Amino acid sequence: MKLLKFFLVSTLILTSCHQERPVDSRKPGWLYLNFSHEPSSHDIRKTTEHSAHHLSTMILEGLMKINSEGIIEPAQAERVDVSNNGLTYTFHLRNCFWSDGTPVTAQDFASSWLSCLHPQTPSPNAYFFFCIKNAKAAHQGLVSLDQVGIEVPNEKCLVVHLKYPINYFLEIMASPFASPIKYTPQASDYSSLLCNGPFKIQRWVHAQEIRLVKNPHYRCKDAIKLQGIRISLVNEESTLIALFQDHQLDMIGPPFCHISQSIQNGVFKPDNAYTLQGTLVSVCNFNTEKFPLNNIHFRKALAYAIEKEQLVDSMHMFHTRAAYSLLPETFIQHLHPAFRFCDSENAKECLKLALEELNIQQDQLPKLKLTYPLSKEHDAIKNIVQILQHQWKQHLDLDIDLEALEIQQVTAKLGQRDYDIGFVSWAASYPSPFCYFERFLSKDTKKNYTGWENPQFISLIQNATNSTDNNSQAKYFLDAEKILASDMPITPLIFWDYCLITSNRVKGLKLCKTGNLCLESLDITPPKN
Repeated sequence: MKLLKFFLVSTLILTSCHQERPVDSRKPGWLYLNFSHEPSSHDIRKTTEHSAHHLSTMILEGLMKINSEGIIEPAQAERVDVSNNGLTYTFHLRNCFWSDGTPVTAQDFASSWLSCLHPQTPSPNAYFFFCIKNAKAAHQGLVSLDQVGIEVPNEKCLVVHLKYPINYFLEIMASPFASPIKYTPQASDYSSLLCNGPFKIQRWVHAQEIRLVKNPHYRCKDAIKLQGIRISLVNEESTLIALFQDHQLDMIGPPFCHISQSIQNGVFKPDNAYTLQGTLVSVCNFNTEKFPLNNIHFRKALAYAIEKEQLVDSMHMFHTRAAYSLLPETFIQHLHPAFRFCDSENAKECLKLALEELNIQQDQLPKLKLTYPLSKEHDAIKNIVQILQHQWKQHLDLDIDLEALEIQQVTAKLGQRDYDIGFVSWAASYPSPFCYFERFLSKDTKKNYTGWENPQFISLIQNATNSTDNNSQAKYFLDAEKILASDMPITPLIFWDYCLITSNRVKGLKLCKTGNLCLESLDITPPKN
């Protein structure tokens, strides 16, 4: 296999050396990017896809934003006042405008958030707003939407009343999901979407491209050097390489698209690589409401049988790290991984104990299935689940079937808890450990795929959200993760790091902690002849 990869890379290099280069057709001031996954929607309220997340940060802006240093700062809001008890946030909006020149108002934010909370709206992101007074009850249809703790005293003032004080609320406000969504009257397609961010959508051709042009009404338009962004929608690695070498793309690689590390090392110059520790973590979810995964020792047996380093070794083509914590190192101080290394003997003991508690023999266990998403960009995920399947057979003599589905089908099945073991990947939408833990605060949360709930865990997370001391907060989070690792509703597998290969035209490239482009610093300059 390695010889074949070497041959393919060598052939690619030699072929590129002997073919005449096409004329560079890239426009001056335009960034040429690629998404391996086309967003299923331009409306961030309707999806949790990473590609939709990236697109939203280019065309929308919330009350707050994350700068290149990972610091939360005002964006559409000019300032925010917080009450002494931490329950009321008053946002004073700047004089900002939509892409059609109409003013952005406080009501635009309120209407967008309330639409997420509507009981008949299947928004996977509604839980982001559950910290607001009566938000969860309204989403469940228990109270009316006008009882949600959101007030609009005037068009430039938005008042938010929280159910309880939380110290990461401004981080939530910096998430793309908290950006306002608005359309021209009686329309809901991409061409009628109004944008209040740096760019607006000019063109969207399914499976081909998304074209963004500079928003002339953006509040910081003078700070944006780019004139436009062309996002191609290619998921074939060989095509991506060819497009990059033929001067049709300015950057390739994660977090926007994946190319194997072996090809990166064989074809591209290291000085054109931008690397950053990633926040995307792949996780095994265990359905705690389904037999025999409702048994804690059975879940532990599966988790302890996983050799995560072997997963990483098999992924030498990609920038990955074994995950013994759900949290990225950049998100918390003094991180002490809570999840164990592989322990085959302990895994067998846990399986034995589980069978005794369930009062069955191993051959009486139902056939279990690992559900995972089809990967358009590479075969890496398929490779991971096949190794998991092999390890469970090797260490526990368990035969686990594999079920590959489209990502939307996977999230639907997991959301309905119609699965046994589910492989998914989670990325941070804002730079806080809570971003990973909040799904477990209630078994009723749509994104709590496991159905697991623990009062002690909830109490620790609530203590962390109320704490103003960083060290105390970190301890609460770490203690909460120990409970998560003890009950084992999930086990983290690997982290995916970012590694962008860029053309010589790209200057000032920076990614924020959540993996989005820092557009203010980014520039495109003509390469020197």
